[in-house]
Amino acid sequence: MKKTKWLLFSSMFLVLILISAGYGAEKGDYALYFPASETSNDNYAWWYNLVSLSDPRLHPVGFDFKNTSMTVEVWVRPEKAANGVIIAAGNLSNRKTSDGFALYLWKGASQYALEGCHDSMDYSCVKFAVKSKGVWYAAVAYTLIPVSNEWHHLAGVLNTASGTLTVYVDGNAVKGADDNHPNPKTGVMAMADSGPIFIGANQAITPEETIGDSRKNHETHPGIKHWFKGTMDELRFWKEARTEAQIRACMKQELGMSDECKITDNLATYLKFNEGQGSTLRDSSKYGNNGSSRYYKNAKKVLKDHNLRVGYHTIVQDPESLEIMDPANWVAGFSYR
Repeated sequence: MKKTKWLLFSSMFLVLILISAGYGAEKGDYALYFPASETSNDNYAWWYNLVSLSDPRLHPVGFDFKNTSMTVEVWVRPEKAANGVIIAAGNLSNRKTSDGFALYLWKGASQYALEGCHDSMDYSCVKFAVKSKGVWYAAVAYTLIPVSNEWHHLAGVLNTASGTLTVYVDGNAVKGADDNHPNPKTGVMAMADSGPIFIGANQAITPEETIGDSRKNHETHPGIKHWFKGTMDELRFWKEARTEAQIRACMKQELGMSDECKITDNLATYLKFNEGQGSTLRDSSKYGNNGSSRYYKNAKKVLKDHNLRVGYHTIVQDPESLEIMDPANWVAGFSYR
């Protein structure tokens, strides 16, 4: 009898542990860490790491961002406030970006509209840029305090009905730095092409405007060297322009937990980062657009000019590849409580 009672108690205790573990995972206990570091041996060099999503031109479940309004939102805890790509997507052809978008951290001064964060000082900012029909547009949210070392919610919204591009930081449409770097940006057209999406690095946008330019240190948009360093959680892609009220209401809870914050048909991809193991990031939207944790492995003989090669694996035949990173860098996630 004592043995039976002990087995029953042990079983109940194990069930409680499993339920608690499952509940915790669904509440955002995990996130993904991007170390943005490079290691090498005698034969190869590795660049860590990024997450890739399906190309909608090849896989119908992928996030097709052409001819639509869109919202990208994510929780981040960066370890540096400058020059880190959170999300980049685009259609590369002959090393030119036809259409695409990027949400990224940036720092620097420039009097030119698409560069920097301010025309006179070395400010930090969050930028959301869209290239449509050969033209780049960028909205700039100037942050008085650099976005680093703490959790912040970032969102970029393209509203094709109003032609606006807006950046939100912690649920607020933060003011732009000056007339050259506004938030929101007006006169923006819908993108006519779609392409693959990369999280944590830019492998889809070529800053071709920098080639042959007479100005020194001219970088209109982030290049392949601007890896994100830090942690990400709760990434959502919507095929709609979410309002400020909607972003604020739902950013601190997982979708599907209340009537106000639902998983709808317009939610194109939803990565909770709750797996805590393995290399696959499950899409919790209705479309199954799973992400894959990956890294670059390059042969030593191309290291001298890898800045010209990394990121063009779909265009040229170089001795490099995107390898599965298993397991991914799982860490503690953003806490909703």
